[in-house]
Amino acid sequence: MPLLACAPAQAVEAPELKVAIVYNILQFVEWPADADSPRLTLCVDAAGMLASYFKPLAGRPVQKRQLDVADMGEGFDNWKQCHAVFVDASSRRSAGLAARVPNALPVLVLGDDAEGRGLMVHLVESAGRVGFNVDLGAARRARLQISSRLLRLAKKVAE
Repeated sequence: MPLLACAPAQAVEAPELKVAIVYNILQFVEWPADADSPRLTLCVDAAGMLASYFKPLAGRPVQKRQLDVADMGEGFDNWKQCHAVFVDASSRRSAGLAARVPNALPVLVLGDDAEGRGLMVHLVESAGRVGFNVDLGAARRARLQISSRLLRLAKKVAE
């Protein structure tokens, strides 16, 4: 399964590319049996710049599940509904969001904030390209399995 397919002559904007990368990353993560359901919920900050880009992904397949995109409003704390959380650097509400996700829950925390603190998958831009770093230790503590195929594509993997 290709991680990102696009026409060579087609220009892709950074927000669209980030969303495509996040969608593809979800294809290579396994959640524990107690987090299994027919739907996979990606929680995003409705106030973030990327929220509107994530909305069209709702209903698309992720492995054998369908993707739901849920808005996290002000004061959100229903982490049990999320399989994954995207921390959007463009939203001031996202500051400290990664730290608020309980460690005991199997929630994949992704984001594009500059420092990447608390993120399991950190999207990084460099020279007009978007790549990602993986904190494998944090993912394991959340009982998530990240495919070795995905890890090979990461710019950096921390244990």
